[in-house]
Amino acid sequence: MFALLKEKTFGLFWWSNLVNVIGDHITLLAFPWIALQMTGDVGITATVLAIQGLPRAVLMLVGGGILDRTNPVIIIQVTNITRGILVAGLAALTYYDMATLTHVFLVAILFGISDAFYYPASISMVPAILQDEKRQAGNALIQVTNQLAVFVGPMVAGLIIAGQIDTTHVDASTTLSNYQDDRLGLSRAFLFDAMTFACASLLLFFVKTKPKSHEDETKSLMQQIIDGIKFVWSIPSMRLCFLGIGAIEFCYHAPIFVGLPALTKGRFTEGALIFGWMVSAYGIGGLLGGITAGMTRSPKAENIARYLFLCFALSSGSIAVIAVVESYVVAMILFFLGGFLDNYMWIHFMTWIQKVTPERMMGRVMSLLMFIAIGMLPIAYIIMGVLFKIDLIGTMFIAGSTMLILCIIAAFHPDGKRVEMT
Repeated sequence: MFALLKEKTFGLFWWSNLVNVIGDHITLLAFPWIALQMTGDVGITATVLAIQGLPRAVLMLVGGGILDRTNPVIIIQVTNITRGILVAGLAALTYYDMATLTHVFLVAILFGISDAFYYPASISMVPAILQDEKRQAGNALIQVTNQLAVFVGPMVAGLIIAGQIDTTHVDASTTLSNYQDDRLGLSRAFLFDAMTFACASLLLFFVKTKPKSHEDETKSLMQQIIDGIKFVWSIPSMRLCFLGIGAIEFCYHAPIFVGLPALTKGRFTEGALIFGWMVSAYGIGGLLGGITAGMTRSPKAENIARYLFLCFALSSGSIAVIAVVESYVVAMILFFLGGFLDNYMWIHFMTWIQKVTPERMMGRVMSLLMFIAIGMLPIAYIIMGVLFKIDLIGTMFIAGSTMLILCIIAAFHPDGKRVEMT
């Protein structure tokens, strides 16, 4: 598996992707934290994430259609430069104490537009640079990269924002850090993020992809998108996985990126640091799960859906446990185990999709997966934000329990074993 890193093209992309996703995960922590610290309102925090997700959802399928017509490297380059400029500007505004919630909303919207094109392009890079027999190892290495970033990114962001380590447990009524306490730390985090995007873009200049086939380039963009949807719908197991992932992600992201920051802010002196540690524990587990997946044989195609959802069940149930158990050590253990299992099966799932999807449709299929997984998140953030304000702990417990039930239903659905086109 690690021998792939010696290949120039893949090696350069691996390093670029590592730097890139570290920046992504710094943003994932810094965005909700700046909104929460500016307002102290978990509902506003959810709204910021919803505003970021709305243009991403609307444009995601368009991004996949355009991706099948062009080079994914170009799309990643443009979006990296755009996002780098955005966070650099927010870093400057925050440093000089000129940032307002309006600025945060504006950057979130523009980030969402860029993400709609970046995400399909990034997950299409492995089939764009590697042959079929090397894709499982390539997917494993990229997933290892992603989970290394999940570990490093939030940890770095938490340390940069906090400026010190203090894990003292406090009552929710205790006066905790506010925006002015974290302002310079947030500025440093956004500046560091901008630097990661610049470095990633520089490395990508030297990455070469395989020639694309354009069998249906005479069709309109809309017809190409419809063809991609029809292809996914024609394979029952793939259809079940896409729909199941969409339902689970609807209930998962808001508790992690809105509910969990609010919980840690109320329970610990340095909430940003503890939040970073919890997310990093998932990353460490995912790192080990990715390495294991790259060194083991894939399950049979008819078993992938069942194993995938059974692994997701642990992460889902963990949300309910974390809501009622205040120990961050317990949360880190659960996240570690969930990260290992989730990413072990995700690599085998992605490799299977890449094997059965025609090269000319790869961008559309990948964009459809991303659209289903994160397209409804703006609505989820708004709904969850309202419910979090009513009862934060209760909402997180119900969301985790709901996901657990959905995972069990999907794992044993008969369509999971139907892997041929109908």
